Amino acid sequence: MPHPINKLSPEILQEIFRKLLGDVPTESTPVPFTLSQVCKKWRQIVLASPFLWAEIRIPNDFPEESYDEEMAKALPIMFERSGSFPLSISYDAYDHQAEEGPLDSPLIPLLLGQAHRWDYFWTRFSYAAEYLKVACSTSP
Repeated sequence: MPHPINKLSPEILQEIFRKLLGDVPTESTPVPFTLSQVCKKWRQIVLASPFLWAEIRIPNDFPEESYDEEMAKALPIMFERSGSFPLSISYDAYDHQAEEGPLDSPLIPLLLGQAHRWDYFWTRFSYAAEYLKVACSTSP
């Protein structure tokens, strides 16, 4: 007997998935990737829902040193699968790889390359004043 959730229409599942984007605690794998691995039906729904890929949350609480590299691989896929939907991006780099600095992250060029698609962009990072001083002092 099929699970009751599989009786829901794709439209209802899309709305449930949309709610999960903001309600699920941060994890190392972006939500759409996780949802698309549950079953064939969910994968089809998630892949056919570009708005799910346009919500990009990059938290700061990952112990894995390779997280930036993993996200650097995931972001182009998310950009492609989001189609023409405007992007909503939250990038919390506060204390994230503080020894290198968030501006040295491989994510920065990827995110800036999609700036024309941003509907919403939020970020924070450590030592912002120091980075701004350096940036301003190098400007003509």
